[in-house]
Amino acid sequence: MSILTNIKKRGLKDIFSNRVFAYIQSQWQKIFGIRVSSKKDAIAYAEQVLFRKIMCPECAKAGACLHCGCAWDELATAQKSTCSQGRFGKIENANSWEEYKSKYLSGIEFGLVKKKEEK
Repeated sequence: MSILTNIKKRGLKDIFSNRVFAYIQSQWQKIFGIRVSSKKDAIAYAEQVLFRKIMCPECAKAGACLHCGCAWDELATAQKSTCSQGRFGKIENANSWEEYKSKYLSGIEFGLVKKKEEK
């Protein structure tokens, strides 16, 4: 969603918040990609993008946030973006993410699953 479309839908409240910086970062990431400092941070980033999809399946399916109207791909992948309904915060580094998972997501496991071989 463009900034003008967002203003038409939600007024100026997003312009004077961190959401505008998250939007700019998402546009930057489209061109240059994400920057992570280690493999551990890259895995944490991927898990948090998946977590965002789990927290907002209807927005992911629609391709845009049903509350604020932001494009889903940009909202889900921008490191500093947050959910306008408070479902998720900014993407954290690996250590902070592990701490969050152990505190709030003890029953959820992220990762790749190897398919069982058919006999």
